[in-house]
Amino acid sequence: MVTFKLQTNKFFVRPRSTSTEESKGSEGDQGIGGEKMVNKDLLEHERKRRIQLKLVVLEDKLSDQGYTGDEIALKLNEARETLEASDGIGTTAQSTVHRVTV
Repeated sequence: MVTFKLQTNKFFVRPRSTSTEESKGSEGDQGIGGEKMVNKDLLEHERKRRIQLKLVVLEDKLSDQGYTGDEIALKLNEARETLEASDGIGTTAQSTVHRVTV
């Protein structure tokens, strides 16, 4: 009597199913060619971080130049308003769509 052991290839990757029902859920956040839509909240957060970095650098420069704490706070508030207005953080509607290639 001869017995055979079934040997499997554990590194074999099964092809993805091509049914439309399964792929609808996963393509909701992806665009054409493996692109993902970037979350608007993430973009806004990144802009705020860049503004905050500029303000920290400005604060260091002003303190090195000998400004008082009140003068620094006043200049930082003015700079923050200017940067937010120029960077578009105050507006909620954005006309551009940002895509990131994965």
